Amino acid sequence: MVGAVSRVVGNVSAETLARPAAPDSRLYHVRRFYYDTVGSANPIAMQGITKLVGISQIVFGSDYPWGTSLRIAQDLEGCGFSYQELRAIDRGNVVRFMPKYA
Repeated sequence: MVGAVSRVVGNVSAETLARPAAPDSRLYHVRRFYYDTVGSANPIAMQGITKLVGISQIVFGSDYPWGTSLRIAQDLEGCGFSYQELRAIDRGNVVRFMPKYA
């Protein structure tokens, strides 16, 4: 996803990413989606998606049976996230839109 940002959103500067997106802009809508960790639990991809959409939009995904939850969890731990951020990615962010699983 991060690699396709310029095609979807257009040119995005660090200054643009540091502030809230303009209402109804492409960036605003991109920031409303949720993105899972399948195939991207590495520091470069995770830094990019975090800067683009924020921790609140990242959810855990394992791609089972092709990937393993343990491996992806271990990879995420090496991405520089705090304990609270990892908890949000693992479960907290999903519970916000699926509260029956709280």
